[in-house]
Amino acid sequence: MTRAVERLTAGVQVLADLLGLSPPVLPTAASLSKSGLQIVEGQSSFTVREDGMLAGGIWDDEEEMRFYEEILDLKQVVPASLLGLKEAQVTDGESKDVAEAVDAEARRKQDEEDIRRQLEELASDKPEPKAEATDMAREGSSATAASPVPRTVALAEVEDDPAAPTGEDLPIEDDGLQSGPAARLNALFAALPEAVNREIIDKLAVEFASLNSKAARKRLIRHLGSVPKNRTDLLPHYARFLATLDPYMPDVGAGVLEILDEELRYLQRKRLVRELDSVRLKNVRFYGELAKFKVARPYTILHVLKVFLDEFKWNIDNIANLLENCGRFLLRYEGTAGTAKSMVSCNYHLDDIN
Repeated sequence: MTRAVERLTAGVQVLADLLGLSPPVLPTAASLSKSGLQIVEGQSSFTVREDGMLAGGIWDDEEEMRFYEEILDLKQVVPASLLGLKEAQVTDGESKDVAEAVDAEARRKQDEEDIRRQLEELASDKPEPKAEATDMAREGSSATAASPVPRTVALAEVEDDPAAPTGEDLPIEDDGLQSGPAARLNALFAALPEAVNREIIDKLAVEFASLNSKAARKRLIRHLGSVPKNRTDLLPHYARFLATLDPYMPDVGAGVLEILDEELRYLQRKRLVRELDSVRLKNVRFYGELAKFKVARPYTILHVLKVFLDEFKWNIDNIANLLENCGRFLLRYEGTAGTAKSMVSCNYHLDDIN
């Protein structure tokens, strides 16, 4: 009992440090030996600590800020015709940016209202129906997708095969690419795992833009949606790659998010299969990186967090990995700070966790 309490206390301390919060007061081994371990419903004892003004804004340092915010504008280095832009679209870009900013603010407010309503349901006495997952694809991106996005995995076929939730071994379809572009695309895919800094990943994004076509984008979606589960180090760079393409090829980001969404649904159904833990880690961290680049709207990640909180005892690792990856970002980003703090401090029902 003493060792178990020590491990629990150490784990809570680590989680509190990662979140920048004050750890709750836990029972001692002596008190538990008399009454047994009981987790009762009550108000969270976590309190969100204000970071104050930061040199990098919502980021920890200037280098991190440059990585996540200074994104290459492909329009400056790639001919507009390759990006699917007409000349009028290029010259009128500034006026459209203003209109898009207004639309984005309206969408953000609607997202905030949706999350607040869900939080009220979550904190109410009536238990909300358990959700296996939520639709993670960004609103509007799917509407602009050029064609239906191929799914990474046919869930009906792998329902009894918990070791294969991703599409790494699926056969490549005949996508109609000519031999020259196909060879260049294969070389680009081979170079992606070695892209470990901003300069290399930006050059590869420019290279892909020069190969831009519907068939190439479909192959890219399949490739980025099947990141090996043991290569989580690639996820920040792959997310930057997607963020660079996203303003001109939104169907690519929407396609990858659809794959992650489907994978999350599968993993939630197989939540008792511990062999899939490494796949869960990859899935959650990819979501977090895409949120920090705004490829996935940050409020989408709060939806993912809520899915995990709805079935807390099966998703403790998922919650910890998500908060480790983008928890500070959600608490600092203006669009999500208030709701994220409410979720951290919310009164959840944990009475059946053991």
